[in-house]
Amino acid sequence: HEEEYLNELNQAKGMLKKRTDLFIRQAEECGLKLYRFSDGFFVTMEMENNETRDAFHQKLIDHHIYTIKVNRGIRIGLCSLPLKTVDGLAKKIKELM
Repeated sequence: HEEEYLNELNQAKGMLKKRTDLFIRQAEECGLKLYRFSDGFFVTMEMENNETRDAFHQKLIDHHIYTIKVNRGIRIGLCSLPLKTVDGLAKKIKELM
């Protein structure tokens, strides 16, 4: 079933690329600072320090935006979000800042 597997893998990669491309483009448009991204499941926002990160992470949770804290950053799992949810997410996050 190698061919079926490769087709499914390519579909998943394409879906993830659409999500990340959209989020990164919209993040740039609204001035949301991100760490450099090449590929993967997560996009990481830059945070000035971990105290700021902790407060902002809680604010995101309060608005039902669930993320992961990392050192001086917040990761967004675009792999788990449908494209329609990704659309406009960067702007929502920037507005909460």
